[in-house]
Amino acid sequence: MYSFSITEDNNGEIQIDSFREQFSMDFSFWNKADYHAHWQQASTVLKAGQAVSFIQSMYPPETANFYRTWVAYPHSDEVIFQEQILFLDELEEGFNAQHPHLNAQPYESVSEDGEPISEWQSQI
Repeated sequence: MYSFSITEDNNGEIQIDSFREQFSMDFSFWNKADYHAHWQQASTVLKAGQAVSFIQSMYPPETANFYRTWVAYPHSDEVIFQEQILFLDELEEGFNAQHPHLNAQPYESVSEDGEPISEWQSQI
């Protein structure tokens, strides 16, 4: 199983089975309720079988260059997670600010340099 939460010291946290990692968050554009709503909506879409981006820290899209994300790819009865940087100028269709979970890029298991991409697997 996986979960996203906000810690008492206002860091974000992802847990994928026994793996746990904290990340910095910014609250100038989204508040705690916005993050929770985004993560819940992304989880619902993921359970329906679509790849999603879980935004770690949201900035105004008109001034942001990139977002740090955890992208989740459904595969059979599992989900594959990869931590990624979403460069907004590299998106073919532009950034979807109303539904940021829909900005997941296609699954790749190997980087541009031919190195395996770190990933974690869990049950959906």
